[in-house]
Amino acid sequence: MKQLQNLNARERLLILLGIPVVLVVMFYLYFWEPLHLERSRLRTELPEREATLAWVQHKLADGRPIEVAAAGDDTQPLLTVIEKQAIAARIQKAIQRVQPGSNGSVEIWFQEVVADQLFSWIDQLSTQGVYIESATISRGTPGVVAARIKVAR
Repeated sequence: MKQLQNLNARERLLILLGIPVVLVVMFYLYFWEPLHLERSRLRTELPEREATLAWVQHKLADGRPIEVAAAGDDTQPLLTVIEKQAIAARIQKAIQRVQPGSNGSVEIWFQEVVADQLFSWIDQLSTQGVYIESATISRGTPGVVAARIKVAR
């Protein structure tokens, strides 16, 4: 404290104003920003976890054991096959909603998907042992459709 009194008024003012600024910056960098980044990560992860939970609850409600398959195995869950093939066909962004149905079926809603990509995706699903139970396809702009497709194994 004696050293602070030995400084002139301008230097004392600079130190007294600089300390709170440094503390605020440290608070932001070491507490607030990491907390905010973690919160953002959790917000994006939550829908994925909720989808997994819904799938598990659906499987448990059927009373059948849940199958966990290794990568490349033909016994992969239907939702996994649908997602992998949608990514391969580059139509995953057009998927508006996915809802597990009864008897292991899955209903998928597409919004503004390129028709050729959709039919290619359906063809790829058939090679994985997935078939279409029902489909409703509406024409949109040229080459683009909206669809509601129910698939099962």
